[in-house]
Amino acid sequence: MIKVTSQLIKSINESRILSAHQEALQGREAMTIADTVAAKIATSATYGGAAGAILFGLSANEFAALGGLVIGMIGMAVNIWFKHQHLKLARARCEASQDEDQ
Repeated sequence: MIKVTSQLIKSINESRILSAHQEALQGREAMTIADTVAAKIATSATYGGAAGAILFGLSANEFAALGGLVIGMIGMAVNIWFKHQHLKLARARCEASQDEDQ
């Protein structure tokens, strides 16, 4: 009787250990997702903080120079795009006039 009882207790303990192990694995998966989300939030906060430190650490002259540089680059990109469109129209007009001449 004692042997049966000790075997029964042993099997119950083994099933509890197995159940606890499975719960721990499920908890690890949940922690992994939580850790991933926390890491992404931390990374975003770090980049935001660095950008804020750069942006708000500038003097008025440096900020104006940076703004002028950005506006100049945007203006250059727009100018290149319009010149490209103008070149396409000029080529089409040239091809149309060559077709009329023939």
